Amino acid sequence: MVLVLSNKKFDGLNPIYCGPFLLGSMWFLKLGNGHFVRFMFMNAIMDALYAFPGVVLFRNWRVANLIRMKRPQFLALLLSNAVLLYVFQSLLEKGFNKLRIR
Repeated sequence: MVLVLSNKKFDGLNPIYCGPFLLGSMWFLKLGNGHFVRFMFMNAIMDALYAFPGVVLFRNWRVANLIRMKRPQFLALLLSNAVLLYVFQSLLEKGFNKLRIR
């Protein structure tokens, strides 16, 4: 994926995704309280707002644009990142629970 940000090319990771949307996903992880469906529902709403109207707004403001990826593909990427975040956090919490001294 190539993202054009202020007439400069960034290959690979989307710098806007690393900021507010990664923090939002982590916040939703906390609000989800271990409920996968609730976590994915909140993430799906946030990611859909980012992938569809958000990308159009960024393109109109000439801030950022998706070059080689369509918006539904970008949404799938964001949702798959949310699933990976949930799985990794679940495994990490299980590991910490085993290490606790009782």
